[in-house]
Amino acid sequence: MKQTGLFVLGTWLFLFVSFQQAAAQQTDSTVINQDSIEQVVDDFIALLDSLKKPTSYFLAGVGFGNQQFSLKNVALNAQQQNAGSTWIPQLSYMDKSGLGLAYSNYITLSGNALQILQHTITPSYDYLKADHWTAGVSYTRFIGNKNPELGSSPYQHDFYSYFRYKKAWIEPSVSLGSSFGRFTETAQKYTFAIIKRLSRPDTLVHFRLFDTLRVKIRDFSLVLNFQHRFQWKGFTAKDAFDFQPSFLLFFARNQYDLEYSSEGKFSPRVQSLQQNNPLFFRQLQAQVQRQFPDLFQTRNVLNTAAFNLQSLGLDLNLTWMLGKFFINPRVYLDYYLLSSREKFKVFYSAQIGCMF
Repeated sequence: MKQTGLFVLGTWLFLFVSFQQAAAQQTDSTVINQDSIEQVVDDFIALLDSLKKPTSYFLAGVGFGNQQFSLKNVALNAQQQNAGSTWIPQLSYMDKSGLGLAYSNYITLSGNALQILQHTITPSYDYLKADHWTAGVSYTRFIGNKNPELGSSPYQHDFYSYFRYKKAWIEPSVSLGSSFGRFTETAQKYTFAIIKRLSRPDTLVHFRLFDTLRVKIRDFSLVLNFQHRFQWKGFTAKDAFDFQPSFLLFFARNQYDLEYSSEGKFSPRVQSLQQNNPLFFRQLQAQVQRQFPDLFQTRNVLNTAAFNLQSLGLDLNLTWMLGKFFINPRVYLDYYLLSSREKFKVFYSAQIGCMF
């Protein structure tokens, strides 16, 4: 993990130096070759965003970071509590019609072994024909592990849409997200009850307690985004830099439906007393009920947070383009407004890949 952190830090330092050199080159009086760097930038951005000339392409890459909920919906990542790091290999296809399909894995290091947290499948559509604006919709299906303690997403379904006006110096956009899912957590422990009997020795009975928590989550989010794109020429005619800082206002409504239940299970030998010694079995049940008053009960809690401005965000997205290859480090800073604790979060990722 330390080597990975050094790799990400080294990538940032290298790209920072590259920016400084690129900025120094802009003072040169040499005219940029219109058929080289600008064409490379235009072609790359057209492939990466599918927002300019319609082009069909495949994208294969692998990323590393602590954004574990979504590749598209930053509103989901802003609610993430687990700060663990994850490897994210991805394969996607974007058709020139605007239709796309992406498949991703979320892989974490558990102990000394890699563990797949979840798979995601994301069909999408981007409208490509307008000159001054763009819009798109996507749906992500989360498949696999449903244990949020390991860092997996608690959502199973994520609907996402956006609209962006792209002809202003600062490009405004709005995105809507609707996400929902459910998961269950169960804990068990071994315990005992002492049955006091008249004129006979006390009886010690062992049994197991099962506590079950069922959670349903429904979230609606609205994000206002203001961004500008900076571009620099690179070291050769075949590489370039693209930097997109964005300021975000994150509004959301959250709903959590919690159901807690507890039950006890006796061994088959003890359960047989229900037939062989019903009086003793009733005494056992009464003693267990006195010792654990919440046993065999179900409690429901519905917690709904009203639609509010929840956080402010700053997204720093840098891409180094080398022909059909790219390196994409990214940092998202989130400041939560509705709590006095854990107000500031940092999410990072670094992706390398190619398009073909």
